[in-house]
Amino acid sequence: MRKLSSALCVIVLLLSSCKSGKTEFVNDSYEKYIISCIDAYKSHGDGNVIEQANRVYVAYADSNLIDVFFSRGDVGDFTERSSDYMGLLYCGGMVNEQFEVYRLKYANSSKDLFSKPGFEVGAVNAKTCGIAKQRWYILDGFKLEYKGEKIFDCRK
Repeated sequence: MRKLSSALCVIVLLLSSCKSGKTEFVNDSYEKYIISCIDAYKSHGDGNVIEQANRVYVAYADSNLIDVFFSRGDVGDFTERSSDYMGLLYCGGMVNEQFEVYRLKYANSSKDLFSKPGFEVGAVNAKTCGIAKQRWYILDGFKLEYKGEKIFDCRK
C-alpha cells in the first residue's frame, strides 16, 4: 500500500510539472469566459495578438453579458497604467447555459473580427456605470492568475 501511494505521488508530481498548450485555470467561474474568448480569437483572428497579452480584465453587471479585454501592461484600473500599455483585444459574450461569444475585435479597431447581430451594447455601458464589476488577471504564457475585483467606474 505504501509503495502504491508513493507511486501515485510521483505520478501526480510529474503530471503537475508538465507544460501543456492549454491555459491553466484559476478555479473561478470567469476563467471559462476568458478561455472561450481565446478560442474564438484562434478561430477568427489573424496574427499573434493573444501571445502579446499579459493582462486580462473581465467586466460584468447585473445581466448575462460579459466583456473580456486583453492587454499588454496594466490598463490603469487596478494599478498605475503601464507606460508601455497597449490594448489588444475585446471579446463580448453572453452567458446562457454556456458562454457564447457574440463580438470579437481588436481594441484599436472599429472593425469586428466576428459579430452576431443584436448585440450592440456590452456589459459595461452608460446604464451599468458605477455598478459593473471588473476582475483582473495576469496572463503569463499558459497560466492565468486572478489578482482582484472592484466596481468599475466608467466615469473616469
